Amino acid sequence: MKPAEILFWLFFSELFLRPQHFFSQELLINHVNVITMQDDKVLEDHSIYVKDGIIMEIVPEEAISVAGIRTLDGRGMYIFPGLAEFHAHLPNPEQFGPEFQEEVLWMYLANGVLRIRSMLGHESHLTLKERVEKGEIPGPRMFISGPSLNGNSVTSPDAGRQMVRDQKNAGYDHLKLHPWLDTPKFLAIADEAKKVGIYYGGHVSQDVGLVTSLTNGYRSVEHIDGYLEAMVTDKSKLDPTKSGPFNMLAVGEVAMSLLPGLIEMTLENKAYIAPTMTLFERYFGFQPAYELRQQPEMFYLPGQLVTQWFTTKSQLEGSGVLAEEKVKPYLEFRQKLFFGTS
Repeated sequence: MKPAEILFWLFFSELFLRPQHFFSQELLINHVNVITMQDDKVLEDHSIYVKDGIIMEIVPEEAISVAGIRTLDGRGMYIFPGLAEFHAHLPNPEQFGPEFQEEVLWMYLANGVLRIRSMLGHESHLTLKERVEKGEIPGPRMFISGPSLNGNSVTSPDAGRQMVRDQKNAGYDHLKLHPWLDTPKFLAIADEAKKVGIYYGGHVSQDVGLVTSLTNGYRSVEHIDGYLEAMVTDKSKLDPTKSGPFNMLAVGEVAMSLLPGLIEMTLENKAYIAPTMTLFERYFGFQPAYELRQQPEMFYLPGQLVTQWFTTKSQLEGSGVLAEEKVKPYLEFRQKLFFGTS
């Protein structure tokens, strides 16, 4: 199929340029092709009836007749359900300015992403979310995390409890935990989060471990973090000075027989997984940084950000950590965790 025009733009012009006007009207979009994502079929030449901002019907063209309302011709266009970014990093205004923040929100919409789960919080994100909800700027719906709770930012269990209360009171939707929390700090954060009623999840600190994280209310595990470590019985192999980023070089020590029990525990505790497969294949993969830097999507990022990324990845490559013979077994392991195949 040749590149399709996306009907999103028709909705966008109505939703964000004249939001109140749109939601008070009826709209019929005719002759559009619908990709349901339920299977590989395309519902050709269908009509979509929208009332007060809600899709009321999606039916074949000849099956609907609503007189006296505005119509749009979707001939030759395709529509699909809005996408969601489960692990998003919104920029901060101190990095590249508030204008870049708004540009990122626009880019989400331009690519059909209608909601995001932000995982690296900043106070400015609360303002962005409010402005989007009021219709002042275009952007996806946002589920915003607070600033990172990690081994450096959380100085004690009591400090962790206070940070939880502060972020809840500030209006953040969930907490993002990063590495190097010890077990007392983690348990204090988990307990306080349950008391005030805020979700929490993120990386799995090695001192805490996957089992303790899951059984104490982790809502999400980012990057499939902690599963490799939980399947390594000899914990002396998990030396971060030798085992590389995310302990990837310890993949040969994994006991796959432990995986079914961990999967069952994950399901029992109703935790979600954010695998971020593309991140690991690109950033921690063995494809050279200079090749990735030339890809067309890099055009949409600030030059300084691309340079920072390129420098860091190049340093990892120069140290030998990202050699193909070291990285490939780890990437294959992640594929097997996520897809169930090698």
